[in-house]
Amino acid sequence: MRRALAVLGLLALVAGTITLAVFHDRVTRQAAGELVAARNVGRSFQDPPDEVTRTLRVPVGDGVELDVWYTRAWGEPPPDPVDLMVILHGVSDNKRTMWPLARRYAVHGVDSILVDLRGHGRSTEAPLTYGVKESQELVRVLDHLAAEGFELDDVGVYGPSYGGAVALQFGCRDPRVRRVVSVGGFGTMRALMEPHLRSKHELLPWVVPSEWVEGAVNRAGVIAGFDPDEASARDCVGEAPSAEFLLVHSPDDEVVPFDDVVAVADACGSRCRILELPGKTHHESLSNQPLREALHEFTAGEPLPFP
Repeated sequence: MRRALAVLGLLALVAGTITLAVFHDRVTRQAAGELVAARNVGRSFQDPPDEVTRTLRVPVGDGVELDVWYTRAWGEPPPDPVDLMVILHGVSDNKRTMWPLARRYAVHGVDSILVDLRGHGRSTEAPLTYGVKESQELVRVLDHLAAEGFELDDVGVYGPSYGGAVALQFGCRDPRVRRVVSVGGFGTMRALMEPHLRSKHELLPWVVPSEWVEGAVNRAGVIAGFDPDEASARDCVGEAPSAEFLLVHSPDDEVVPFDDVVAVADACGSRCRILELPGKTHHESLSNQPLREALHEFTAGEPLPFP
């Protein structure tokens, strides 16, 4: 009888272990898939405003095409502008929401392009890679523009949140990029993921172990075909070929840890500076007057002359 109970107990333990392993695998796979899922599936997006000069479909490799809007400036150029502003968007967003910024640059004499990143807007449905492939694809966008005769000696890049992280990594890759503004952008994917995945369990965040987060991130990399360790501006800004970086961030950001951005600045040295926005949430950091003034002065050489 005791032997039978012992066998039943062992079988129950084995069954429980298998069930737990299957559950763990399923939850990890689901979380990883959500991290890199394309954000444009089944959605429709607005046509460009009439003031957009030209629309382009730029092939960037692996069957991916990026949808790009170019706007030629109609205002008087400022004293020291970049030749072209590359304007990115945040995660699950698209270039149309960034049009007011492109128009503001056009009014004040600076050409720009708005880009739908991979898996967003009208660009190809493709998994997200947290800047690894996105930054490579932006290099190919500049190559395409250069082949068409665009002047690209001095390129500026602006990105909010996810787009800010992409902008940082883009500045690490391309010597044509001279000025990078990242607003609320993360420094490393791994530093972002632990608070992000824990935030999905607000009542019991302590039940999400670091090992599970690491496993989910690694699996996300396998799904999307990239190395999560390469999704790191902190590891590349010190060797950026020519860019200077403005890191706009709030010490009270509840999405991207401020320490992560400080680590980027420390790695960058004198070519990075931080504009702190104390008291602002992550969302509030992305649109405010101090940001607008600093952005325009950093990329166009003069303070923004209107709200």
